Amino acid sequence: MDPLTHYITGYFLGRRSQLGDAGVRAVTLCALLPDIDMLGAVAGWDTLCVLHRTATHSLLGALVIAVLVTVGFAVWRDRAQALQLLPWCVLGTLSHLFLDLFSFKTSLLTIFGVAAAQAGPEYLEGVQLFWPLSTARFSFVTVGLLSQGGTNIAMLAIFSLVIGCVISEALRGTTPWHVWTALFPVSRGKARL
Repeated sequence: MDPLTHYITGYFLGRRSQLGDAGVRAVTLCALLPDIDMLGAVAGWDTLCVLHRTATHSLLGALVIAVLVTVGFAVWRDRAQALQLLPWCVLGTLSHLFLDLFSFKTSLLTIFGVAAAQAGPEYLEGVQLFWPLSTARFSFVTVGLLSQGGTNIAMLAIFSLVIGCVISEALRGTTPWHVWTALFPVSRGKARL
C-alpha cells in the first residue's frame, strides 16, 4: 500500500483516540513506521527485497514500534496519557500490516500501481506476519480471500476512500497534515523555531 493511505489511516485512528494533536502524530507515526525497512534501499535493491515487509511488518514488529513510540510520547509529552495512547499506537501499526495484506504483486497504490506488472520481487507477495517464527508471506491473495483482480479493485476502493476523507477534511477547513504543520508556525513568511 502507498504511504498516503497509511498516513491518512493513522491520522483518522489518531483522531479517534481523542488525545490531541500529539496523540494524532504518534498514531500516524506508528501507521507509517513499518516502512522504515525501506531504508534498506540505501544498501541496494537486493537488500531492500530481502528486508522489506519482514521484521517491521510482523506482529512482533508492530508491537515493538507501538511501544517505542508510546515510550517516546511518555518521555517527551505526557506520561499519564501514554497508557491511553498505547492501544491506539498498536492499532496504527496493525493498520499498516492490514493494508499491506492487499498488496500482492502490486508495488504502489496509485493508478500506475494498480496496473503494475504482475511479476515482481518476493516482498510484493505479502508480509511476514509471524516473523521471526516463520518467513511465510501472507496477503489476501495467498490465503485465498481475494484474487489478484479483486485485490486491485479493493486497493483502488481504499485509495478512493482515502481521497474522499482528505476532501471531506478540506471542506471542513482542516487538513490531515495540520497536526504536523502546527509544529512549525510561520509568522510573516519566516518559520519560528
